[in-house]
Amino acid sequence: MNAFEVFGKELAEDCQWWTSANGQSVWTSLLASPAFQPTQAGMDKSTLRRRLDFLRLQLSFQTSAKQKFPDPERWFWTRQLLEQSSDFWCATESAQDFPAGELVADLCCGAGADAIALARRSKQVLACDCDPHALQLASLNAAMHGLDLKFILNRAESVELSRDSWIHIDPDRRAAGKRATFQHAFAPEWKDVESMIDRCRGISIKVAPGTRYEGDRHPPVVRFLSRQRSVRQQRWLWNLDRWPQDSIVVSAMSRESWHHEIFRRSECETSECLADREVELKNYIGDYDPAFRAGGVSAPFAERLGCNILFENGYLTSGAPLEHPLVRWFRVLELTSLDRKRLAAYSRSANARTWELKSRGCDIDLDSLRKQLRTDPTSDRTLTLLCTRVEGKNRGIIAEEVHGLPVV
Repeated sequence: MNAFEVFGKELAEDCQWWTSANGQSVWTSLLASPAFQPTQAGMDKSTLRRRLDFLRLQLSFQTSAKQKFPDPERWFWTRQLLEQSSDFWCATESAQDFPAGELVADLCCGAGADAIALARRSKQVLACDCDPHALQLASLNAAMHGLDLKFILNRAESVELSRDSWIHIDPDRRAAGKRATFQHAFAPEWKDVESMIDRCRGISIKVAPGTRYEGDRHPPVVRFLSRQRSVRQQRWLWNLDRWPQDSIVVSAMSRESWHHEIFRRSECETSECLADREVELKNYIGDYDPAFRAGGVSAPFAERLGCNILFENGYLTSGAPLEHPLVRWFRVLELTSLDRKRLAAYSRSANARTWELKSRGCDIDLDSLRKQLRTDPTSDRTLTLLCTRVEGKNRGIIAEEVHGLPVV
């Protein structure tokens, strides 16, 4: 049995054609010229139309897919599955949480981004989904990448797995029609996921960055993954030994490399007092990756760097910039009020070609404010306006980014 026969004869034949030399030739031609009108000897018109309609639909996803995958032309999607999918870099990185050369079951696999990343380092990947369309796309994507996965059309809680299996699962967080922010609204039900935790060797549960665990059986490792300064996903890990137990892990991609900061829960508890007090602004202000805020570890991160934090989850401040791949440092030029006339007056003499506007801890319409700041097209200077709280008051910090820092 080939990988496509689970879908029935007609769809299996379509899948085989899409991944065949003929199908790929048509797909390549459509990518180059969307108006291309192929003919296929021996294929009736309705079959050709159905197969071309699918490929033309895929053309509409290429721009979005480029943001998530380095090879978007080798992936097939629905819009929803593309939006929900792990990107290539996060999928590849999180797959390393599992030991290499093992059997891994990817439950609720969707279009297969995580399953394919897992297959590149595993002995065998079993990809399961209860949606036949999703499983069809996963099988197509695996074939497009030359990978051999086993596919099962079933509900995650109904799949029979041996106790030597490792599990990756991306539960449906919209089962009730709206996005769930706690695990008891997932599908499969949390009691079924807990049963999986008990019977497998180790498990990685993918959840949204803002999801908070409710209950006594807290994940031994909670991991936040960020790319391009956007928190992409959160992982709850049980019995996976890559990271220390009872820890929060921040993993962020910067300059094409992954960087990791590991925080023991006890370390986070002792640092909470640092975030409770307002501190004065020093000569430099630091903007760190948002994954630290998502993980609630801003204060222990500031303590680790040896600097202060303006307020809970606020900007860092220090007498000197401290080199770290996940922090952008700015030299403070002026501390001012957020009075728009005053800011506009400053901008007239600042000679800045561009203004970068950022805010944290205060409610302000940055788009409206940006329109009031003057720019100088003859200048090559970029200034940053950080709108935030300083010693309990909403203030504007005019600053200039520091580049080429030596390691301190």
